[in-house]
Amino acid sequence: MSDNDELLLIGDLDSPVPTNHDWVLDKIDAALKRSMKEKNVYVALNICKELYAVGKIAGLGLAKAVYYIQKNWDRYKVEGKFDEIVYDYIGVHKHTIERYVKVWGIFDKSLIPDRFLEDIQQKNVANIIPIANALYQGYEISNEAWDKLVDAPNDQAIRKVK
Repeated sequence: MSDNDELLLIGDLDSPVPTNHDWVLDKIDAALKRSMKEKNVYVALNICKELYAVGKIAGLGLAKAVYYIQKNWDRYKVEGKFDEIVYDYIGVHKHTIERYVKVWGIFDKSLIPDRFLEDIQQKNVANIIPIANALYQGYEISNEAWDKLVDAPNDQAIRKVK
């Protein structure tokens, strides 16, 4: 698993869907040219900061989107199963989509105490998945455990919290 995979959970079962990334690369080129013209490294660093932020929020954003699509699936006039259509259209395997749905479900159902909500949402999706799985399995998490979860640096550390 690469560092990028930690930001947006991607697995071997996902389907390669062609993407047009020219707009991003064009924006980077423009920022780099502007930074050189102005001799201002912060113009270039700002584009890096924006890209990092987009990468960080991409997983959580996808989790929210697929959660609400599934939640409202019967309102769409589409033939077929949710997970099959999502896989065919965006290329994300049904097991990954199930995890993403659970992740946003813990936010929608207010399963995280308010004082920990923002800190948990700042984590990468891969780090939220074990928390979502525990909550969906009915585990009650104490405030002491929430404190440890907030401070845990990765999903392995999160899985060890008792």
